[in-house]
Amino acid sequence: VVQIQPNVTLTFTNVQIQPYDLEDGQFSSKVEECAGDATPKPPPANHTTPKPPPTNHTTPSPPVTTPFPPSEVGHFNVTDPKTHKACVLVNLGAMFYVPYTKKDNSTDGVGFKLDPKAKATGTCGKNTSTITLQDDKKVNLTADFNVNKDGNFMVTRLVFAYTYTESLFPGSKKPNTTHTESTLLQFPLAPLGQSYRCNSEIGFVFSNGANATFFGQKLQPFEVKNNTFGNEFVCSEDLPKTTPPPSNHTTLPPSNHTTPPPSNHTTPPPSNHTTPPPPVTTPFPPSDVGHFNVTDPKTGKACVLVNMGAMFSVQYEKKDDSTHVANFTLSPKAKASGTCGKNFSSITLQDQRKVNLTADFGVNADGNSMVTRLVFAYTYTESLFPGSKTPNKTNTVSSLEHFLLAPLGQSYRCNSENAVEFARMVNATFFGQKVQPFEVKNNTFGKEFVCSKDLPQTTPGPTIHPHTTPSPSNHTTPHHTKPHHTTKPVHTKPHTTGPPLFPPEPKQGNYTVKDKNKKTCILANLGIQFHIRYTKTDNKQAIARFNAPTDAVATGTCGSVKSTLVLNLYQNTFTLTIGFTKGGKMGANGADSFLAKTVELSYKEVQAHFPDSKDPGTVKKASNTSADAFQTTAGHSYKCMSDYNLTVTKDVEILVRKVQLQPFGVQDGKFSAAYECSLDPKPAPANNSVAIGVGVSMSLLVVFAAVGYFVYRRRQQNLPLSFSSKKKGGYDSLN
Repeated sequence: VVQIQPNVTLTFTNVQIQPYDLEDGQFSSKVEECAGDATPKPPPANHTTPKPPPTNHTTPSPPVTTPFPPSEVGHFNVTDPKTHKACVLVNLGAMFYVPYTKKDNSTDGVGFKLDPKAKATGTCGKNTSTITLQDDKKVNLTADFNVNKDGNFMVTRLVFAYTYTESLFPGSKKPNTTHTESTLLQFPLAPLGQSYRCNSEIGFVFSNGANATFFGQKLQPFEVKNNTFGNEFVCSEDLPKTTPPPSNHTTLPPSNHTTPPPSNHTTPPPSNHTTPPPPVTTPFPPSDVGHFNVTDPKTGKACVLVNMGAMFSVQYEKKDDSTHVANFTLSPKAKASGTCGKNFSSITLQDQRKVNLTADFGVNADGNSMVTRLVFAYTYTESLFPGSKTPNKTNTVSSLEHFLLAPLGQSYRCNSENAVEFARMVNATFFGQKVQPFEVKNNTFGKEFVCSKDLPQTTPGPTIHPHTTPSPSNHTTPHHTKPHHTTKPVHTKPHTTGPPLFPPEPKQGNYTVKDKNKKTCILANLGIQFHIRYTKTDNKQAIARFNAPTDAVATGTCGSVKSTLVLNLYQNTFTLTIGFTKGGKMGANGADSFLAKTVELSYKEVQAHFPDSKDPGTVKKASNTSADAFQTTAGHSYKCMSDYNLTVTKDVEILVRKVQLQPFGVQDGKFSAAYECSLDPKPAPANNSVAIGVGVSMSLLVVFAAVGYFVYRRRQQNLPLSFSSKKKGGYDSLN
């Protein structure tokens, strides 16, 4: 299935293609069959038999409890076309909730189940695998899996696609159009060779208010033997609950995992809760919470009020090439500055250790305040990052996730921890929050709108809100269903129309630039994916996400100190320019280096990539003159197989992957010895007990991350641009 335009989709079937190396005008004798043609084998009989307790838990594994109908849990597998054996095993049930707009412009919401007999396809690999579940209701779900450097497999992305059919979305304003949601994760599951089991309900929030709740999960995407699950690694939610875990502010959970299913409001719930707000609890030192404000220079009165504590966790490289994690809190005495406005405001907190945090706020169409961007900047000072490989260098990461706060005139209060992942191993956790970015009166917070995590918890489960104003009394709960995974084009019958897909991983292009003597002077192999915010004809914002073709025309200039790579794409409607500079020192020995100093993008908002653009055909430019990316010691090439995020501006981000670059010193048209980036996984230690121990620790961290992340994600709206929410395998924004 290939999407050409938002409403134009091509479905191919009975495909055999060979564009290169034909044998006497005929197909080669060797045929590589697509994953969609693999015949799934029935699940082994012992799929429903509980495994013995995992060796990595000191207490016996709890009995398998099923607070859901077992018939709603599907048994899926992906078969390796080479060996014809199962390489990915998944037992799973899922239920979805999706809000939508009807023809009369009212808002409604539907809940539906994933068919436990959904068709499973996917891919297998040593370090990467996927599974796609597709049912006959035109609902797809894809999960991508990877292996981290500690030898634990993890979910890295979920993609949820659904079509507004009359049967699922009666009276939809956009009948038969398809919407695709995606969330990028870095959520460790279990050590290689083991399976991950979690019967508890786990919720994930996508953009636009859609959410999914999974249950009855048993997963093993790697090292499947004899078509059977390995020993179980049991999730923390399934373990017996004793005393609540202490609130730990020194380490940050890296998970994008939520526990209770989210309650998604298309507009915030009414300001007057039916039960009075609970008493303020503070599971954190009050001294860690700062009280900040921004003053309107015209009136001399406070226009933005923020009470907040924050703790950060940043992984970095030391001079001896070892990896360490710096944990620190935001000073409660940080200096506050910012801007005020009717529909836009911001606050920047800066402490003396060269740590900056900026929050941008906006107002949506329903009159609710929301966070539209978070920017975290930090400098590798000796006090915070002892022995850093890049001392005194400043790094900036951002999250462009939108999430709701409260109706205008009210303040948002949330004492519970909310976690945000800016980039790979760059995390923040906020606590003791009270925020009012608009309509502040008498320098005082307005009536409190209390976050759901601070409210008394009752029965879990996603709630469906009728098109009238939602209230706690009229929620209904959707039935459990099965999830769907979609990443790569799904093979369907010719008469069916598949959903448009979130861009698959960009394919690597190979580009060269030659000097006046016809000798290669720049080598660049990389895959490119654009994420660009733009304005539609209805004045709403959208995100264009698409991959660069691999047939870009490469030009540029070569020099001894400066070189430039220019890639012209889409018949010169896109031009990407990367400026490399030689000079500067890096490493303990102060070796000479080169880096990409500037990144510039010139583009037209063509209809194919920017549907319903308000400015079709308009040429726009974005540039970052201090990107400082891909730094490498001179005489080497830069190599990074992991995803790398280049932030050009607040509205333009470029994801690159499978990168190998050399803008200086190319010999005989070949790359020099590679300088491996820190984002790429290192070989796992020989001692398996280390990996297992790490797996146990990481599973325990999920408990701390689950609730905070759920609160954060449930408040977001459409248009997630950040790679890390989702994030993300190693997304750095370097400025």
